[in-house]
Amino acid sequence: MTQLMLNTSASLGRRTSKLWLPYDYIGASFVKDAEEHPIKAGSSASSSRVIKPAGGCWNCFASPQKLDSIRVDENHQRIDYFQAQFKDLLGHHKINMVKKLFHYLLRNKSLPPEALQAWVSTLRHSLSHYQGFSVIRTTVLYGLHTMLLGNLKNMELANSIRNTLDELMRDLTPLDVSPNGLASWEREIFMPTAGLSTELRKWSSLQPMLLNEPRLSSLRMAIQEPTPESIPNDIVLITKEIFSAPPVKDISAETRVAFIALLLHLMHSNFAPVKQHLLQTSLPPNVLKAWVTELASIIRQQQGTSKSRTSIVYGIHTLLLARSRQSELADEIRAKLSEIKGVMCPPREPLTVLHEWLQELCNPAGGLSDDFRSWDFLKPMLMHHPELVELYNSARNYKSTPPAHLNKVVNLVFAQSSKHICAQTRIVLIALLFHLMYTDVPSVNRHVSASVTSLASNPGGQFFLFEHETTLVMKLLADYNSDYPGAPRPNGRTTILTRGPPRINVRLSA
Repeated sequence: MTQLMLNTSASLGRRTSKLWLPYDYIGASFVKDAEEHPIKAGSSASSSRVIKPAGGCWNCFASPQKLDSIRVDENHQRIDYFQAQFKDLLGHHKINMVKKLFHYLLRNKSLPPEALQAWVSTLRHSLSHYQGFSVIRTTVLYGLHTMLLGNLKNMELANSIRNTLDELMRDLTPLDVSPNGLASWEREIFMPTAGLSTELRKWSSLQPMLLNEPRLSSLRMAIQEPTPESIPNDIVLITKEIFSAPPVKDISAETRVAFIALLLHLMHSNFAPVKQHLLQTSLPPNVLKAWVTELASIIRQQQGTSKSRTSIVYGIHTLLLARSRQSELADEIRAKLSEIKGVMCPPREPLTVLHEWLQELCNPAGGLSDDFRSWDFLKPMLMHHPELVELYNSARNYKSTPPAHLNKVVNLVFAQSSKHICAQTRIVLIALLFHLMYTDVPSVNRHVSASVTSLASNPGGQFFLFEHETTLVMKLLADYNSDYPGAPRPNGRTTILTRGPPRINVRLSA
């Protein structure tokens, strides 16, 4: 136990700290190596280095000034050791030494700012224009980001770390390498616009990587078990801790990236409430930007099924609705949406049949998909959209009251600030309005068509509609006002208010 107390890099310290690094090292600690392999006499720092007594204890009665001098000399000796080893070591020995160094720097809470400043300068000099092992580049860059997170209150040190990061990001960026040629952790820091690397995108490789990450364990277990009911609360708590301002001091830059990767896996889960919560939770803008970038890369690379990609696009629309007042973030989301809709909605033959949701997104001028024109399909979907249940129940009581809640619901769902409404709810409401325009009750039809007309004209700019929603609403109105017998009408076995099949000329009889 005495040895553990003296050795700041001992294993007990690793277990008690919540700081997670996605790598370990082989052999003794960096401090132990530096003590056992002192620099040779005659080198630059040998004359000032103080030799530690064999008993392992400094003079306990030394003055504070002398102790400070001892610490400075000790730090210089370790810096000299690192510089010599970084120059001379080859292969995995050099990689292992760099990993040891960052375990020492990031876990050693007793290092004063002056010592950290000296290390920052050393790393800046030693890694300048380094184009060797990718794992060394990422270990250093993530390590410096972690060091910055822990020292933001020290303005001088923080600015020095930022300047070093700016310089090293330029020097260490791989030359002429495609995104697919970058390793895990490397792609995320050098080319974040390309999305997550393969290793972080695959659950089979991400899951074992996170086994010792304490802050993300509950989310990792929830995906494995699964226990979706606990996830929303976990996301809120973990987000507040990981991205707090100011950040906690024992959080690594890798933990933050791993959390973003976990969010992606949760979005691909089968837990609908989790997906909606992810879209509505108060994630910081930098996380959302990274998340949207990763989702956009999935669309560009045509990964997954068409329906899963369509779900992602609607999810990003929902995110834009929630963050529309954050102009910089909203502009970036709009740009990504424009980019991925070009991939999702390429030119097609006029009569191409698209599945539900994709038809409304990519071909709104063609009206609702066949599924949405069927009340048998739409009715059970309403149960997933509580904002619309009251409207449906009101319409069912048409004999005593017309749908009095209609304007209230339309105003809620399509308001300029619809922070808690998902993009799918808006399409479902448009489909519900379509069915309510073709009932056997003329008063309901007239009331609903007037509301749809108001939505399309948008008096005073009170509503916010995406381009595909505006086109869809205009198409519904044009069909409603058309005398053409073949104009789209509800289909299926039943209508919204009666048990019989829909009549083709129901609007004209109204």
